[in-house]
Amino acid sequence: MLPIPNPKTALLLAGLISLRTIVFADGANQDLPPGAHGGVEPRDKAHHGGGGGNLIDHGGAILTAPSNFHFVWWGDWSAGAGTQSLLQNFVSGLSNTSLFQMMDQYTRSQSVVVGLSYSKTDYADTSAPPSHGPSVSTIVSEVCKVVTASGQPDPTAIYAVMTSNFPNGANYCAWHSSGSCSGQTIQVIYHPNPAAVQGCSTGVYPNNNPQADSTANTLSHEIFETITDPRGSAWYDQNGQEIGDKCAWTFSPVPGQNYTNTVAGLNYYIQREWSNAASGCVQNLH
Repeated sequence: MLPIPNPKTALLLAGLISLRTIVFADGANQDLPPGAHGGVEPRDKAHHGGGGGNLIDHGGAILTAPSNFHFVWWGDWSAGAGTQSLLQNFVSGLSNTSLFQMMDQYTRSQSVVVGLSYSKTDYADTSAPPSHGPSVSTIVSEVCKVVTASGQPDPTAIYAVMTSNFPNGANYCAWHSSGSCSGQTIQVIYHPNPAAVQGCSTGVYPNNNPQADSTANTLSHEIFETITDPRGSAWYDQNGQEIGDKCAWTFSPVPGQNYTNTVAGLNYYIQREWSNAASGCVQNLH
């Protein structure tokens, strides 16, 4: 993924990156903040193609059913109702797709399945989101602030922070990580607004909404990785690439159509994901 000058020297000097992240940096996005995982890099920089073999189970935590999902809408979304609706629909039905259910193979038990439950319990913060790429702690703190204002954090949940802007200088489209909130470890996704960011756009818009259609693709990447590798210690290959990294920006659309998957009655154009069972990237399994 995108290089930075003398990355190994920078990592050693920072003293903030774990051994796992150093391994990850050899094959993935080196511009992520310390502690972030599986960042979606711009499509013209993506190191996809499935190199590195199958995903390896490193024994760390995974998310199994039920995993709750919450959006955190940060910034001015007054003109984004259509985008929000399309994305809410997407996550509401994602776990019913064969693509999502393919991840059952990573639960380590035939009696355990993956799942994503969306009750439309979202959070909103109308303050200005960061103008430059935020740290993991900034995103975790934002989630903790809005969640604890009305309750307690859910350690089984995924909190996706969707900002109305795109940060200056960011060389990624989205990333995922985890952190502590009120004594609980929570999973977070940081997803800035990809509108007008060419490298984060799919260029294919089945719902005629470039922002929502492009976001659905990169958001799916981060959701799949948060399920199978929420803390950077579970499923990734010998090069440190996670389930979405290995297939980023590769698509198998329905023949003659401008979409890959139908989710909750609407069509979306989303990337393929890695299946160890198939030893390759898959899109639809039935």
